[in-house]
Amino acid sequence: MSLANPMLPDALRLLAACGVGLSLILIGASIYPPKLLAGYVPNLTYLARTIVLNLLDTIAAAAIIYIFLPDGYTAFFILYAAFLIALAVGMVSGLPGGVGPFELCMLTLVPHENATPLLAALLAFRVIYYMVPALLAGMSLIRPPKLPLRQTTSLLQETLQPPAALAGHIPAEAALTCQGNLTIQANAAQNNAVLLHHAQNTDVVLGNSFGAAKLAAPFLRALVQQSRNAGRSLCFYKCSPQTASFVEKHGFFTAKIGQEAVLDPQSFSCDTPARRQLRRKLRKAEKAGVTVLQGAAPLSDMARLDQDWQRRNGPARGFSMGRYCPRLIQGQRVFVAWLDNTPVAFISFNEGAGSWSLDLIRSADNCPDGTIHTLMVAALKAASEAGIARLSLAAAPFSGLSSANSRVETLCNWHYEKSPQLQGLFQFKQSFAPMWEPYFIAAQNPISLGLAVVDIWRAVHTGNRPHKKDERIAHEDYAFYEIASHKKLCHARA
Repeated sequence: MSLANPMLPDALRLLAACGVGLSLILIGASIYPPKLLAGYVPNLTYLARTIVLNLLDTIAAAAIIYIFLPDGYTAFFILYAAFLIALAVGMVSGLPGGVGPFELCMLTLVPHENATPLLAALLAFRVIYYMVPALLAGMSLIRPPKLPLRQTTSLLQETLQPPAALAGHIPAEAALTCQGNLTIQANAAQNNAVLLHHAQNTDVVLGNSFGAAKLAAPFLRALVQQSRNAGRSLCFYKCSPQTASFVEKHGFFTAKIGQEAVLDPQSFSCDTPARRQLRRKLRKAEKAGVTVLQGAAPLSDMARLDQDWQRRNGPARGFSMGRYCPRLIQGQRVFVAWLDNTPVAFISFNEGAGSWSLDLIRSADNCPDGTIHTLMVAALKAASEAGIARLSLAAAPFSGLSSANSRVETLCNWHYEKSPQLQGLFQFKQSFAPMWEPYFIAAQNPISLGLAVVDIWRAVHTGNRPHKKDERIAHEDYAFYEIASHKKLCHARA
């Protein structure tokens, strides 16, 4: 007489549904891990491989039992669900192979009046699943196969400090490596490198490669292979049209996601029709008595400005946006606006090979209208005197595409049209009449692109925790530049 309960099939279906639900929860956690589980949840590739391999293994094992049962003895779904439960009970019992508890659970959970065929099938399962592999393994130990040793050489070198061979080619964004989000990944010859961020499911290359040599196919293949070995995919974020075109030829999926405002300090002049709005802002700041000095203000004052900015605009952001950090600020080009002997705003720039890149903008509650514009003009003058040929005002959204060439561009255009902050950001940078250079995102396929967007979004929105207790770290959110007085906010129209 079997110990089976006729109500068990419904319970097994419920357990199976719970298993599917748990798998979906794990997949969601691997795509966007909660803060409490960050660092403990495997990435999606490893999790998917684990789930698939376990499914194949357990289905094959349950199929062994099912094959030795008479026709119509039980449904495979019922048998498989019972097998999973019995396997778990056997593992928890601690007995070798779960002998005893496994068989008892199978007899209990598989409903049938005659248990003899099931006992015979379980015996066949023990022989095929355990004894045959054990004998094969024993034979291989008696005469182990001779396998040639593979000697591998690393094609990549990861470091936080730029190699000496790359001196003179370092981009301004390389300064962000000291904050822990980015590393420098160089090829073996150290004549080409990228800035790399290891995310949950993606290795994100920020910007373009740099060095004496251009991005070559062997270096790209090495980066792809390194990411694949770690269960991640490779993505280029904010790369130039040239880089996007190159990786697209090697099978990458590319999409235009924004534009960068670039100025030439050597030829910059406020006296052009396109910069009428800029001149009005400068006059307002001059009338208010704002003066600009190059060099960092007392760190306590700069921390106060940062706190004022965050109190008005909300928590700052992370990843490629930069952080307020006293250690970093002392190595940047800093310009401070003063009013009545008190600092009311500052901007900072990262320095690269012949270029400056805007990093931070911070301002006080009583910052007069036009102050940030005045700081920018002062920085342009200093860059011109230093012989800098390129000054970047950093990223800006699309100003509104008349025709989108992809779904990604359509989404970016829709987001711009719905966001007054993004429109205000574009207006602020447009007042300098810059050259607009498009930048792209490139991933190995559309699915990898979606995962990369999630990883980048998470790095930007959750990467603002301080590294030290005595150091307040803030990330720049470019969507909240203050281009007017604190009463009007950044989306006010001039």
